[in-house]
Amino acid sequence: MEYLNRSIPLTQGYVAWVDNDDLERLRWFKWYAQPSSVGNRIYAFRAERRPHPTKERYYKHISMHRDILGLAESSYPFVDHWDWDGLNNLRSNLRIATRDQNAANCRRKLGANPFRGVQDDGNGIWTADACCGSQEYHCGQWSSAKAAAIARDAAVKYFHGDFGVLNFPELDTEPKSPQQLKAEAALLRKIERCTSRYRWVVRRNEYWHSNVSRTQRDPLLPGYCGSWKSEVDAAICVDSALNYVGSSAPRNFPDLIVTPHSPEELKRMANRGEKIKCEQRL
Repeated sequence: MEYLNRSIPLTQGYVAWVDNDDLERLRWFKWYAQPSSVGNRIYAFRAERRPHPTKERYYKHISMHRDILGLAESSYPFVDHWDWDGLNNLRSNLRIATRDQNAANCRRKLGANPFRGVQDDGNGIWTADACCGSQEYHCGQWSSAKAAAIARDAAVKYFHGDFGVLNFPELDTEPKSPQQLKAEAALLRKIERCTSRYRWVVRRNEYWHSNVSRTQRDPLLPGYCGSWKSEVDAAICVDSALNYVGSSAPRNFPDLIVTPHSPEELKRMANRGEKIKCEQRL
């Protein structure tokens, strides 16, 4: 009931909330509800008649949140609402902000991607981006949407502190610069790619890639030979490609006789999910 006593009625059936210390002064004014131009928020305003050199009637429109903080006569600095509710004008919900901080604490509609600042590049790699002012900063390429979303949160906290809208506000994410995040992402992807026990096999997300890289000493090596769902299939693919080009490079399965195939054939087989024929060497 005490909270209800702190309400001030507005036009269009809206109600604004204020502290008890501000209620007695503010309730004598006639306040109206005004939608914002962005963000679908509603704010409380009043019109105060002022003298004007050329206009017979001139009214200055004053927002309730600026009035409460004693900023009614100025347009700067900005006043930000912690909870995004423009009608919650309790002093604990109001804070002074710069233009960039005020813009950072803005909830925008999300598209098909449930995370802010995250884009899918179509190859199972997720890129993270964060904005500061009018500049967009790249924050690395990540192997999952969640990892990219957390990286974006770290950059937002680095730029905007507590003003940024986070994907995971419940996590205690450490602020990091975009340069730090890009370096971390590159290192993690390198580690992920180098976790196979077989030669020339690397992992990227859910697939194992057969990539027999050409070298200056052995330029006839076949190169990329397809992406496989199984690590063993990718390793057999490497042996098949080496057999095709007749390379003397060591095999992953020296005890198996693997049917040779060209890199183009192996790529098609990988896309169709076909197995490479092989048999035990006698």
